[in-house]
Formats: sequence, C-alpha cells, structure tokens
Amino acid sequence: EANGAAGTNDGYSHLDLDLGYIMLKEFFSPSATLIVGRQNLMFGNGLIIADPDTNQGSVNTSVPTAISDITLRKSFDAIRLVLDYSPYVVDLIYAKVYEGNTNVDDDVTLFGVNVGYAWNSYDGLTEVYAFGSDNARTVTSQDEKSKTYVVGARTQFLPTDHWVLGLEGAYQFGNYRASTTSAAHLEAWALQAITEYRLLNDVNAKVGASYTFLSGDDNGSSDYEGWDPMFEGQTPAEIMNMLKSHSNAHILSLSGSYMPREDLTIGGLYAKGWLAEKMVDTTSISVTTGPATNTTVAVKPDNRSIGDEIDVYAIYDYTEDVQFKATCAMFIPGDWFTSANDSTAYSLRGGLSVAF
Repeated sequence: EANGAAGTNDGYSHLDLDLGYIMLKEFFSPSATLIVGRQNLMFGNGLIIADPDTNQGSVNTSVPTAISDITLRKSFDAIRLVLDYSPYVVDLIYAKVYEGNTNVDDDVTLFGVNVGYAWNSYDGLTEVYAFGSDNARTVTSQDEKSKTYVVGARTQFLPTDHWVLGLEGAYQFGNYRASTTSAAHLEAWALQAITEYRLLNDVNAKVGASYTFLSGDDNGSSDYEGWDPMFEGQTPAEIMNMLKSHSNAHILSLSGSYMPREDLTIGGLYAKGWLAEKMVDTTSISVTTGPATNTTVAVKPDNRSIGDEIDVYAIYDYTEDVQFKATCAMFIPGDWFTSANDSTAYSLRGGLSVAF
C-alpha cells in the first residue's frame, strides 16, 4: 500500500510519501504478520505513540506551519511484527523516526512491545506495553545519553450499552538531557481517565468527560520529573495544543456531539488546564513547533492556571468521499500568563477532505 502527496519546495516538484509498506501475512507462522515500511502506528488513545512529531506539528516540510498541527500524516518508518493469538495480540515494533546528520548518536529511534487482550464480554480491551526511545524529538541536545523508557497499562470497556469507561497509567524512566552540560535521571508519571455516555437516540447524541495528568519537573528534586510527550497524538483543545507541549499539566475536558441529520455532526468541547508543577525559574515560554512556532509568551513563575477553552465544530459529509469541517475555538488565558499576554485568543479553521 502506498499513499503520497505532491508538493513544491524551493521551486521543485516532489512527492511526499505518507504510506508505503509491505505486508507479509503468515510470516513463518499462521499467527504472524510482518509489516515493513512507512506505516501508521497508534496504540490506545495515542497517549504514548500515534504521531512521529507529536500532535503539535508536522515532519512534512510542504505543510504550511499555520496548519501543521492538523496534518493527517502520522506515519513512521518502521518494522512491525504482529502476533495474533486471539484473544491476545502482541505487537513488536522498531522505528527510525528521524535520521540525524550530526553524528552517529543523534538519530531518533522508537522500539517496544504492546500486548492486548480482548475480553469476551463488555466489548473490553486491556493493554500492557513497554516502549523506549533514543533522543525523543523534544530533547534539546541529542546524543547517546538521551533515553526515555515507558511502561504502562490501559483498559477500556462498556459496562452497559450507554457507557464507555477507560483508564490508562504510565511510568517513564531513563536519562533526560536538557543541554550539552546538563543531564538528569528521568522519573515521570501520566494518568488518563475517560468516560462517555451514548444516548442511543435518533440523533446519535453523546456526552463525555476526560481527565489527564502529566507530571511536571519539581525543582526541589535531583531527578527530572517532567513527562516526555514522546510521540503522542492527542489534542486537549485547539489553541491549548498550539501553545503548550503535552507535559506538566492537569487537563479536564467535557465534550458532546449530535447528528441533526445523517450527513451532519455538530459538537463542542470545554477544557480547563493548569500546571502540575510551578515553573519557578521560567518567565517566558517559546513555542518551537506548530502554528505558534517562534512565538514567545511571558508567564508568571508562581501561578499554575493555564486557562479555559471552548471549541465548537461542524462536520458535513457531502458524499462518502468528500467531507467539510469548520472549527471555532476561544481560549481564555489563566493567571499563568502575564498581563501582556492574557488577551482572549480565537481560532477559526475550515477544512476539506477528499478521498480518492
């Protein structure tokens, strides 16, 4: 399978390959499938692995920066071995996420295993995983000392036809290298809980809630305790996702949607965020990826409130192959931002997707 997108760069035409892999079923065993090449990798809700450059930007240089956080490209150059021993499924992966050109130690790699167990009731699924990364893209100085390892578990099930419940927890360890002269032992935590209630009515209405905890660095500790986003693929809210990386945060969100007609979906989201740890030595943050790249925002080191956001969207399925989407977002900065940067922010986006 291969998918690509044409574009231009410096006046020359080129082709960006999104998907291009070889799938070998029954590879030495009826239960084994080997997939080699550029492929999508996503486990669970995308808390750990879903996007090679996190869900804030794009490795595709032909994508304009202003919309790089909504790119559909999520592919990894990877080798994946899937062992299907139903109800167990084992995924073994190795990916070369980024090929550096400075020295032999600056490549970004990903490796690990995910074991899933499908329940025979409640449409349930339980997963345990262990992943590792050399030189995650968020690390400032890339060398052999920058390593992140994560172990975790996730479960999701439907106790009734109406309810969906899910819980995921993960622990990170390894070595965090902030600069060429600064390194520390990594010890970080993440927890995510989700719930959804489906009304099962004529308009497919549903409401949901989620809570996410991502540990932050405590300056009083000799260890580095800030959560490494690794290759996450989550969007807590449109504008929040532009301003801050997926780390050092509590995020609470409420959502809902319904379909007034078969081809139209209308939905909304409210999200509130606050820091897990005060950034006591920080008076400004610089955004290095996504639509707000090269933006510097003044913040108060003694405050934690990131702010509140309301997003509303509409999706119109014009045909089976053509879809329109419009999203409007409003972000109200919290006390973490100084008066120079506490004005309400707005975002309006429209999109067209065509499958062919």
